[in-house]
Amino acid sequence: ILGTANESVINLWAKDLVHLEITGGEPMASPENMKILELLINSGRAKEITILLNTNATLYNKKFLDLIVQFKEVTLCLSVDDLGERLEYERYPTEWAEIQDNIKKFLELRSNHKNLFLTLCPTVSNFNVYYLSDYLNWSKPLNIFTYFNILHYPPSHSVKNLPDKLKEIVSARLTAPEFKVVKNFLHLERENDNLIKEFISKNNELDEFRQQRFEPTFGEWGKLIMEYSNE
Repeated sequence: ILGTANESVINLWAKDLVHLEITGGEPMASPENMKILELLINSGRAKEITILLNTNATLYNKKFLDLIVQFKEVTLCLSVDDLGERLEYERYPTEWAEIQDNIKKFLELRSNHKNLFLTLCPTVSNFNVYYLSDYLNWSKPLNIFTYFNILHYPPSHSVKNLPDKLKEIVSARLTAPEFKVVKNFLHLERENDNLIKEFISKNNELDEFRQQRFEPTFGEWGKLIMEYSNE
């Protein structure tokens, strides 16, 4: 964008900009995003602009973050969907140890910059819905606000399309008040009774390609889902 005819448009917008949302891919991997931050800082208006940044926490780009903390207020939304090997499966080729290390760095950054806010924003799907209580127990000691984002597409991965038996099992586990919205969505009418098979089929295809195994990775939940593979 910068260095093209669009640069004049960005400079024009910068005069009135009050809020900027940066999404991805992974936005901290983009040199273009850094150039835009530098442009806004050089305009002298950084202290008038708030920023919302979505990151999957696989990257801690110090140069990028040194720029972003110069703005009025910054919210970093960490899109970390699950824990351990389950996250590594769902967000392949993510490494859980790397995620944990980066979260520690984000927490340290927050402690040094009062204008920086952190949120955890896991996307709720067939993969992680069974283990959301474990996730909440992990996130609370970190003192990071957790917002549960609901996946709608593809329908095969949406929790509202789980079979009734699995919905009942999951619902019984979601006892915390933080799960009210998740439970309401879980109990919406299913679009198609065969979508669980489509979910299993897609996982089988990926397992063959990636040399992974869905069922053992997801433990009890994996076994419960795979009971529908032969129906």
